[in-house]
Amino acid sequence: MALKTTSLISDNSVTANTIKTTNSGTAGDAITTDGSGNLVFKTLHGAQPNVSYKNANFSINAGENVQLDTRVNSVFVTLPASPTTGDAVHISDGGGNLSSLPATILRNGNTIMDLAEDLIVDYNLASFGLVYNGSTWRIF
Repeated sequence: MALKTTSLISDNSVTANTIKTTNSGTAGDAITTDGSGNLVFKTLHGAQPNVSYKNANFSINAGENVQLDTRVNSVFVTLPASPTTGDAVHISDGGGNLSSLPATILRNGNTIMDLAEDLIVDYNLASFGLVYNGSTWRIF
């Protein structure tokens, strides 16, 4: 839905009262243009990642950014079973202890780097992403 301004901005400052909108968008949306001069609400992906903290086994969802803490125990991370091309996840070592208590990335029926093997991460402070390219998960 397009948004319309009700008056010109004469003092070079934009406040909530300056731009009147016809709807309120969704929490976290940004106002951008639609290429035709209209202002619209839009979700901006990748602007600031939402990072969660995990210290127990879990299933990761596409788009998630997770810090692992293996100071007490190893963690098993299960990748999505039915990813679509472009799905991505990001995992980092938040506890700095992966060399002692590694994390295992469970492939969940798909391959990782064309290998039918789970990925064992045992390097302290490792940080990496996995993206599904339509046939395998690739490290980035």
